[in-house]
Amino acid sequence: MLKLKVQIGAKKISYNPLSVSLKYLIEEKKLRQSLDNLVKVFGLKLSALQVNNFMSESGGEIRVAKHAGKPDELIISRVKIDTKFSVDYFRNHVAGLVANLKDEEIKYLHIFIPAYEPFKKYFETEEYYYQTFMEGAFLGAYSFDKYLSKKTSKQLEVYFYAANEKKLKSALANSNNVMAGVQFTRDLQNEPGANLTPKIFAAKIKAELI
Repeated sequence: MLKLKVQIGAKKISYNPLSVSLKYLIEEKKLRQSLDNLVKVFGLKLSALQVNNFMSESGGEIRVAKHAGKPDELIISRVKIDTKFSVDYFRNHVAGLVANLKDEEIKYLHIFIPAYEPFKKYFETEEYYYQTFMEGAFLGAYSFDKYLSKKTSKQLEVYFYAANEKKLKSALANSNNVMAGVQFTRDLQNEPGANLTPKIFAAKIKAELI
């Protein structure tokens, strides 16, 4: 399983080599302006094709390299708030991203969480909104490799940034607790039946709860 280190990003962002950043842009009337501002801030060079595809009805994501680094690459993801949007959107997106990055030589992932206000009606609290992003990172990193002769030694450090740092820290604490339980359960589900007799199963549960 990919070794994941999830933490809160500092106010002054420091990009190490082999870093990727993820920025979300909400689909709205000022989408093109938001894209242009992001391009300017990060010093990007996008082709007309990249821009046109991103702005098209079916557009969704741009991944562009920064030859000067800091970060080495930027992923710009377009978010459409419509009838298909749900509380699982960001959890699923981050999970898919982390899973896809497993085989790449990336060591640092910086995820910038969009402002809470546009998504307020979908999430009970701001902490839970933040938490869905973090849970996605844990889910994307998971794999059951206990019995593989060659296990991955790769580590990915994921930094999260949001407007409310206090609530972001609370969300991280909740995510760690919830996902520890989820990963423990998934490990049990993946164990071969011969290695998880009722007696062994009970012993594992007891050890986990004590």
